[in-house]
Amino acid sequence: MTDHPEQDITTQILIQIRDEMRAMGARLEKRLDSIEARMGAIEVRMGAIEARMDSIEARMDSLEARMDSLESRNEADHQRLFRRFDQIDADLKRFVGVVNDAILHYAEETDTVRDRLDILEKAVGIPPRSE
Repeated sequence: MTDHPEQDITTQILIQIRDEMRAMGARLEKRLDSIEARMGAIEVRMGAIEARMDSIEARMDSLEARMDSLESRNEADHQRLFRRFDQIDADLKRFVGVVNDAILHYAEETDTVRDRLDILEKAVGIPPRSE
């Protein structure tokens, strides 16, 4: 070894470089393991978030279906109520017509009775009423 001092220094330098490279490799390996562990934790969290999102989407779909059902039921109720209101309106119009006919009929009857009463009063000799 003393024969070649340059070779000894070169060998020592190469050994130091090798040792430093191994140390750097070990540090990089640790760092990669740490990064992989973090990524694994993130993937687990992402999976949990995706599961929660799926659950929320399912609940929203369920709520939308219920809202659609309520909407169609409300629409049917509104249609039923409108038909009932139309029926009541028609019944009221018929009732008004019947009442008007009855009023006209009884007004005519009253006039007829009044006319007959006037004739009878004249025939009997009762003086006319002052109105």
